[in-house]
Amino acid sequence: MVKIIRVGTPSRLDEYYIVDDDWIILQLHQRGCLPAWKDEECLYFKKNKKLKKALSKIGIEIDIED
Repeated sequence: MVKIIRVGTPSRLDEYYIVDDDWIILQLHQRGCLPAWKDEECLYFKKNKKLKKALSKIGIEIDIED
């Protein structure tokens, strides 16, 4: 499966977890979370249960809408 990453900034920022930290990006990639968007400074990961679980394993808690 090929995952397409859009270039730019999503219009609904509240639906994404925004990351500009290389260590966090690496941890998310290692746990199978791929970004949906990329701009010059950040990667945007769609908020979902998989992302929430991956972030919690590195000590970051986020709220997601079910």
